[in-house]
Amino acid sequence: MKKIAAVFILFATALLAQYTAYAPVSTSSGTISSASTACTGTACLWITLPPNTGSVTAQLSGTFTATVQWEASVDSIAWNSISDAAGGTTSANAAGSWSFATYGLQYFRVRASAYTSGSIKVSVGTSTAALTGQVNLQSTAPGTQQTGNANLSGVMEADGGFTSASGAALTLPGATQSAASAATACGASPCIYLDSTTGQGTALNASGTTVGETVATTTARTANQFVTFINAAGVPQTAAIAAGDLPATLSSGTIAPSLSATPQPINCAAACSPTAAQLSMSQVSNYGQGASSIAITGPTLAAGMNFIMIVGTAQASNYWHYTSTTANVYLDTAGPYTNVGFAAPAVGNSISCFSFQTGAATYSLRCVTLNGTSSGS
Repeated sequence: MKKIAAVFILFATALLAQYTAYAPVSTSSGTISSASTACTGTACLWITLPPNTGSVTAQLSGTFTATVQWEASVDSIAWNSISDAAGGTTSANAAGSWSFATYGLQYFRVRASAYTSGSIKVSVGTSTAALTGQVNLQSTAPGTQQTGNANLSGVMEADGGFTSASGAALTLPGATQSAASAATACGASPCIYLDSTTGQGTALNASGTTVGETVATTTARTANQFVTFINAAGVPQTAAIAAGDLPATLSSGTIAPSLSATPQPINCAAACSPTAAQLSMSQVSNYGQGASSIAITGPTLAAGMNFIMIVGTAQASNYWHYTSTTANVYLDTAGPYTNVGFAAPAVGNSISCFSFQTGAATYSLRCVTLNGTSSGS
């Protein structure tokens, strides 16, 4: 029985030695003189944080050759590196003082990961005051979303950006400032800041080059204009629609319909197949027709079609006519026809046509001869 009691006392003593400062305390101190991957022996000093601890300050003193890691936990089982507020470092190898934001954390420790010689005197103190402009949302499972409220002032830095794979830092300098001071504050990190001149949110890349702006608002639209681009200050630039903003040709190679009141020319000196949209406010010509008969293959008739067929190149014995999808074309006082046009066209011969509804979803074409002798078949 005495042997069992002795073993139990030794076990309890070792356990207490391993978990020094288990109860919540506001300060703790000790000496580190070895290295370990866990908090064992003289390799580590840890502290259980009192409720509502907003920050921790750790101080190293003495002469030593070693590297210590700053680590924190919410359950004392899974430990993660924690960055100091000023430099963003997770370790130290010389004497000095460092502060850490610890809201939401329960435990903090200083652990030697490498040790050569000397004694590292460690002092840790806690405070309920939060560090200005610093937020730490510690996760025991990387990639797990953390939630909470944060009041920020000064600079906020998210190591690794907003995605774990970005490999860069995002710095938000906070108050309005000039582009030059923002580039200095951000260093070689992607940065978002509020420009003191334009009042716009501005994004810089790692080289300090502006890559984005928030869009400036306006109180009213500019009639008959569209946004052409947004300048470097985030101000939308507008202009009236010009002819150069519209495509000159469609993918089929035929000319696009015009938005103006001037008839859009369509050349059908060779066989062509204009769409219903193209045969709206258009002028179809045979100028350049060679020594062969030419047919204009019309589309399924639709609402809004209105066009003029006009001869620009005379033909002694070759016809030039319009062919519909079925017999639904009325020419002058006769019809319906499938084909209408000129058997031997002379310059100036012309026919005017427009569509009209004949059913729930069907249309016919009404054509009137303006000049020359036309025919239908």
